[in-house]
Parts: sequence; structure tokens; C-alpha cells
Amino acid sequence: MSQSSFGIPHSIFRTVAVLASMAILRAAAAEPIQVAVDGKSLPKEPEHRIPYSAQSIVFTLGDPSRPAADFNRVRYMLQGVDQDWKQHVGSATFTVCFYDDTDTRFGQKIFEMQGASPGANADASKATFTHRHETVIVPEHARTLGVVLSSAGSPASVGVYLVKNVRITRTAADGGRQLVLGESGPIRTNEDLTAKSVWVADGTHRSMARILSLPTPNGSEDTLAIVDDDNAGHAEWRFSQDTLLTSKPGEILSIEWDEVYENSVGERTPVEYSHLAPGRYTFRMQEVDVWGKPIGSENTSTLIVAAPYWESPWFWGGGILVTNLVVALAAYGLVRARTRRQLERTRLLEQERLRIAHDLHDDLGARLTHLSLLSSQAENRVSTPEDRESFEEFSHLTRDLVAALTETVWTVNPKNDHLESLVSFLCRTISSRCKAAGLRCRIDALTMADHRTVPSDVRHHIVLAVKEAVNNVFKHSDASELKARITFESPVLSITIADDGRGMEPDAQTEGNGLANMRERMTAVNGLVTFQRNVVRGTTIQFEVPIP
Repeated sequence: MSQSSFGIPHSIFRTVAVLASMAILRAAAAEPIQVAVDGKSLPKEPEHRIPYSAQSIVFTLGDPSRPAADFNRVRYMLQGVDQDWKQHVGSATFTVCFYDDTDTRFGQKIFEMQGASPGANADASKATFTHRHETVIVPEHARTLGVVLSSAGSPASVGVYLVKNVRITRTAADGGRQLVLGESGPIRTNEDLTAKSVWVADGTHRSMARILSLPTPNGSEDTLAIVDDDNAGHAEWRFSQDTLLTSKPGEILSIEWDEVYENSVGERTPVEYSHLAPGRYTFRMQEVDVWGKPIGSENTSTLIVAAPYWESPWFWGGGILVTNLVVALAAYGLVRARTRRQLERTRLLEQERLRIAHDLHDDLGARLTHLSLLSSQAENRVSTPEDRESFEEFSHLTRDLVAALTETVWTVNPKNDHLESLVSFLCRTISSRCKAAGLRCRIDALTMADHRTVPSDVRHHIVLAVKEAVNNVFKHSDASELKARITFESPVLSITIADDGRGMEPDAQTEGNGLANMRERMTAVNGLVTFQRNVVRGTTIQFEVPIP
């Protein structure tokens, strides 16, 4: 029966190794999680609320009251940030060592395995080995070489390192290749050493160096294993001193092996996250055994990162409200300033109109009145009928000019910019013209209770249009009576002029009838004029003007 390097039958050794690997699973309770924010520790509570301004959030895993040697591996994840479980990375090493003539080790080439290999599995029988191929040049003064598999990588590393099928081929300076170590052991000319006799278990905790029998399609296969569950110690497999391989400086060594590793750190280590976005996070922590299999119960700690004030609904609502208020105040200020400017311009314009009206009335009006009196006196002094007729015509023109001036003064004067003044002036104008023409006149106009403003240009167009309609009655209708009716139904001012004459065609184009002028003036004030020939006698002209 074949024996291990410890002199124990292989079947018994394998059984003991498997039982020992199972015995490393500790019954673990949920470890407390300590949380510190920007260097300040938080109370041990299941949920913490932290400000958005927090720059560093540190979770410390493990119970500080437990001895350091009792710490297991732990896995952790921060839901909302991490996509999968994480562990602190540990390491193991595959080292090629070189010895001189005195068997003193003076050089080495280290290949470090960190974290987990792609085929690592908590069940060693289901693990997938990864093939490695490295090239090393034998240094000067080297006479022999050996291989050391060790878990003494990073401090406090714990985990599993499995190696099989170690092959070393050397290429001499003349190009010749020689297999110096294969699956059945080193090749010597006068020695016959088995593969298992090459390796020696060593380290501060050598019992963690084991030989595992793993299943294969053709049965089982022995595998060098380091099952390191001691974060304060390490184990290793190395060549025995009497089976070191001979080497020559300058030779090229081709080293191949198959491996599986799963390494982490078994100590109370901090995990830091920085500048977490607003939201709810759950930090999860759970112990795992040396193979990476979860053990014990899971512990959690919840973090709520408050949103900054500028992302809160009340801030946006208040900001929108303040913005709208500022915009409204600014708009109100602009409108008010513009209104003040418009009012000021209107006031200045009204003052200027009032001054012009006073000047026309006081100066030009007085002069025309005086001229009219003088022409009347001269008319009485002349003796010939021709001269008297001339003075009479002159007096008539002077009176017309005085009337036109009066109308102009009334139009320009801003005191007359209202509806009541317009209606009163129209009544006086129609009455005076009918009286001068010897025509009966009936005017129906109620007192206007609506004191809305009528601009001077609108008053001007309305008065001239009504005068034109009255003049047409005098000139073309041969009427004996004129009826005028003025009404106001907000916002339309309606003026109707009707006569009992012979009537007038609405589409008449006789020169001087003024129909086109009336239409143009109504168009200028957004008004409407209609002409209607009465059934019996006469014509009715109606003006409709909006007074907003």
C-alpha cells in the first residue's frame, strides 16, 4: 500500500484530510457591523440616516471582542452599489527556488495567485482547474532548484490552493529539451523516486498541507492541497532537500501546472464607500468557510442617504414659487414703469392739446370773431348791392371759419375725451346746422351714464362723418324734416340720421355726396355705415362705432 510523506497510508490520509477539511467549518453567529461616517462611529442600530454631504462611509466587519485568530472569511455587498458579493483579496504563491553549491537558497521566482480562480467552487470535486504555463531562466550560480507551494501570501490570508500535474522541462544552451519533473516524479538516471516522495509538508501550521483525492472520469487523482483556515499561520508544500532538481545557469525552464485557488482575508477589515447618491442601501455581511461556502446567519445594516435640499420637493416647489413671484414682480415692475411712461406721455400730450385749444380759442378765435364783426359793420355801410353781397359772403365765410375753429378746439381739448361730451356735441352740431338750413329737426338722445373715454381721433372721425351725412340731407334730399337718434348699447355707439326727402341710392357715385368719405371714416375707427332708402320717402343712414 502506498504511503504519504508522513508514513500514513494514502486511503487513511485522504479520509482524515477530508474530515479535517470539514472540521474547519465553525458555527458562526451574525457578526455585528460597525458603521462610521467621515471618521465618526455611529450607534449599533439596524438603520442609519446620513446626510448627502457624507464623503466616507466605512463598515467594519467582525466582533472586536473576538480574538483575531478566530475571524473567519467574510463576504459582503452593498445593495444599490455592488452587483455581487465581494471579499477582501488574499493570496497564495507558487515559487521556483534556486540553490547554490552549498544548498543555500539565493534566488526565486514567485507567481502569486490572488482572489479566486475562474473555476473555483466551494465543492472541491466540482472545481475546474486552470492550466498555467510559465518560463523561467536559471540565474547565475544556480546548481539546483525546487518548487514551493505556500499560503503565506498576503498577511492573514485564508483559503484553499490546489495544484496538480506539475511539469518542469528544461532547454539547454544547445537547444536540447529534457523533462526533469513529470506527473510520476523527477526523472533521474540512477534513481527511482515517486511523485509523492518529492513533496514535503511544511510551514507554521503544516497540518493544513494535505493531499486530496479528487474524482476524475477514470477514477480519482491525488492533488496537492493547502487548506488554510488559520489567519495567523500558513502551510506549504515544497521539494524535499534530497530531491532538488539539478540546473545550470542560463537554462530555460518551462514550468506547467494545473491549479484552483480561492483566497481571502480572515481578519477584521474595514470596507469603505464614498459619495453615495441619495437613496436607501442595505449592507449585507456573512461569514464563509475556508472553501468560500456561506456559514452562519447573515447580518445587515441599512443606510438612508438623505437627498440634498436642492433635490427635495419642497425646495423645487419653493424655488418655482419664488421664481414665479420674482418674474411676476419683475413683470409688474416693467408694466408699471411702462404704464407710468405712457401716462406721462399722455399727460404731456393732453397738456399740449389743451394749450393748443386755448391758443386757438383765445387768439385765433378772437381774431376771427373780430373780423366777422367788422365785415358786418362794413356791410351796413356800403351802398351798392354788389358790394353788400360781397360783404355778406365774406361774413358767411367768416362765421363758417369760426364754427370750424370751434369744432377743432373741441376736438383737440382733452377735457372732451368722453362719451357724454361727444353725444352733446353731436346734438348741438346737428341742431345748429338744421336751424341754419331752415329744416325741422328732431333729436332723440338720452343722457349717457357711461363715462367711458373716447379718443380725440375717434371723436373727430365720428363728427365729420355725421356732418357729412347731415350735409347730404341738405344738398340732395329736398327734405323738410331730419330725425337723429343716438343710442349706446355697450360697447357700440349707434347714430341714425333719417330724412323725409326724395331718397338717395346707396350706391350713388354722384360727386360731392360724401358716401366714400363716410365709409373711410368708419373704417378708420373700426365702425360700420349703412344706407337704406325708406319705403315711403327719404333715406336712413346709420353709423355703428365700437367704444371699448
